Amino acid sequence: MGRGRGEKSITMALRMSAERRHQLNLIAKLLPGRHTMTSVLEWALDVAMAKTTELSDVKKTWSPHDSDRFVLTATAYPQALTHDEQILWDFIKARREFFLRAPNPPPGGVSVSVQSANEPPPPPTPEELGFNYMLLRDTWEMITAHVVNGAPWDETAFLEICKKHNIGPSSPWFPHQTYDPKET
Repeated sequence: MGRGRGEKSITMALRMSAERRHQLNLIAKLLPGRHTMTSVLEWALDVAMAKTTELSDVKKTWSPHDSDRFVLTATAYPQALTHDEQILWDFIKARREFFLRAPNPPPGGVSVSVQSANEPPPPPTPEELGFNYMLLRDTWEMITAHVVNGAPWDETAFLEICKKHNIGPSSPWFPHQTYDPKET
């Protein structure tokens, strides 16, 4: 149940009715072995994710890095993004420096996946796009400060970091697309 050995845990406040708290406490006492209310909640989350097809991939969005976690979530569950997160994701997608290659077209230009004709193809995964997680990690604070907090964008500093990742004029994506906040 729950965390493995050595995993860091966080403290969080949780509001629930007195009845639910009582039920949670009682379940913790009745399960074989010694269990805490936290371990019961973690177990219930694991059961819910295993039984719900839509939630079965939630574990794949975990990363110890905030920026990686954001990209994995944005690509797997775009419907879960808040408005501000959608703007942040749009900013990242507009910067071609984060994508090391274009998505591979399907063989012969025809999709080989089984889906209805009305259903759009799934978006490419970050791995299929060659997403540059290291560049995003190195620029995450700069990007979130600009997009979320409205700090001025420092293009020169961004391009200097890109150079450290060997992304520059010789990269197939230059000249790069720039982000225009007026378009969002």
